[in-house]
Amino acid sequence: MNIRKRIGIWTVAAMLVAGACSDDAADITDPDGTGSLSAAEKAALSQALTTTGALAGTPAAPYAALVIQTLDEVGTMNASRSAAIDKAIESGLSLALTAALGANYEGAVGVQVGYDVQGTTGWFIGVVGWNGLSVQTNSVSELVSAYGFGEGSSTPPSNVAGAIGDLLGASYWDGMPYYGMSGNASITGSNFSGSTDCSFIGFSCSYATGTMSGNFGFEAQALETTDTYSQSTVNFSGLPAVSLTVTQGS
Repeated sequence: MNIRKRIGIWTVAAMLVAGACSDDAADITDPDGTGSLSAAEKAALSQALTTTGALAGTPAAPYAALVIQTLDEVGTMNASRSAAIDKAIESGLSLALTAALGANYEGAVGVQVGYDVQGTTGWFIGVVGWNGLSVQTNSVSELVSAYGFGEGSSTPPSNVAGAIGDLLGASYWDGMPYYGMSGNASITGSNFSGSTDCSFIGFSCSYATGTMSGNFGFEAQALETTDTYSQSTVNFSGLPAVSLTVTQGS
């Protein structure tokens, strides 16, 4: 099956599930300090993902929006400094400037999905991070994602790792979409527990919360220009995540 058909299936399934689950998503302040999104922030981020097409062309797109509706907690992802930045620091570059160059992602979530929709069975596991979320303009200033996917089983693996390529992908957006051409990613999902029903007419759906840990870094190419983007290694640990199971016809 080609990538366009895969994306179409994922988009239909995830958006339907998002609509079914969003009314039940609670806005809870996390007592251990990982952070949470208010209802307004959830709406703003979901709108930003939709209107900007920030992750268009990747299977991470619909599930990033879905996570915002079903997951109460959010975390952060830290981008390490490159060797070039370290050398600049040694040469006297200001700490303020180097901090900007090594910026972190102020919000981040993970998601894994097992699905059997429109005759296709498969899985998806990924993470998405953002900066500059605005409830006034329903926008973000940056989005980054890394993910893996496969078909033939609706049970996501506990880990995906390897080179960015056929079954591992990455993307970045800052007003222009960039898609990973090379690099590496490792994503591990764990500690998923509980089950919340989100079934609706024609579909069985449930989700559980857990965490994701790992890292990724990549070189990316703009979709319609020759511009490139280099993502230094991003690390995440204990990132709040949601695991969904979606089945059609039940």
